[in-house]
Amino acid sequence: MLKSSGLFEKKEQKNADRTKEKLIFPKVYYRNTKEILYLTVPTDGMNWHDHFQKIAKTFEEMYIADFMDEQKEMGFTTYSLMIDVISKRINSSDCMVTNGQVKLMDGGVWDYAEVPHMLVVGGTDGGKTYFLLTPIQALIKDGTVDICDPKEADLKDLHDL
Repeated sequence: MLKSSGLFEKKEQKNADRTKEKLIFPKVYYRNTKEILYLTVPTDGMNWHDHFQKIAKTFEEMYIADFMDEQKEMGFTTYSLMIDVISKRINSSDCMVTNGQVKLMDGGVWDYAEVPHMLVVGGTDGGKTYFLLTPIQALIKDGTVDICDPKEADLKDLHDL
């Protein structure tokens, strides 16, 4: 990926009888667990700084993963991506509320006690309303759910849950 994207430098090494070209790549590190892939790239103001600042979307597509977080440290940025997301999908009946958290997928929960607001975005007909019905179904088993639908469209009839 680094080579095909042109993310390297060429240096020439000269010997007495010939010149040899050497490719020098940026230091990129990776580590993965069963759930998460960590990719650390240089963001040190050098040649590829701008490219690596915008690379999270490329990583999502390359690894069929969902971007979760980015951590900046001196000269490096570490991107965290949830890998193998398709196999982690669950049925709506498996979406449960436990200890102030809603299980949204294997390895992914919404801690509504800690972060009580949720923003769901996506394109038209992308499944946002269908997705929202799943945690709502789980939450009404646990207590009261207040729903605000400013468009007064898809979720309007659910205002009394």
